[in-house]
Amino acid sequence: MIEKKEEINKFTLPENKTGIPLPEYKGENFFHADVPYILNAWQNSQDLNKIGNLRELVDAIYKKIEGMINAAQYDQFAKLIQKREDNIAICMYLSEKEESERISELIEIIETGFIVVPVSEKDIMIIYGHDKLVSLRKPDGYSALLLKDQNTGEELNLEVQFHLDQGKTELSII
Repeated sequence: MIEKKEEINKFTLPENKTGIPLPEYKGENFFHADVPYILNAWQNSQDLNKIGNLRELVDAIYKKIEGMINAAQYDQFAKLIQKREDNIAICMYLSEKEESERISELIEIIETGFIVVPVSEKDIMIIYGHDKLVSLRKPDGYSALLLKDQNTGEELNLEVQFHLDQGKTELSII
């Protein structure tokens, strides 16, 4: 899917004849890139530091996702992640078919027996993206949106971030 057009910079560390590890290598390089798209993501979202009940909103959206997946409401889940997938497709230059396949493949994996592990009070709320994005993280740093296969015990960790559109009172996936 990602194709390397040309090599931008190639560097090989000099042979270390002393046997003493080199302390570090630092380098700078600049290149010009034309980005032929604009993402409509969280730039115009509300400042989450000004939302007094933010943790309640975060818990509510995680419960909503949990309910959709555990009740096999995959069409609703697909709609919930659509804006995120649209942005990913733009960034990765995916066709509509490839974008649709990404969502379908995720749902096919979930359908094999995965259920959402409920969010814990130990999960940490992180605000980032100029105070316009929020997510929950497990104490080990992984996303709090964890799915577990009931049969095999296999775990699937889904990275999700949420924002609050102007004028809205419910978080959405971005």
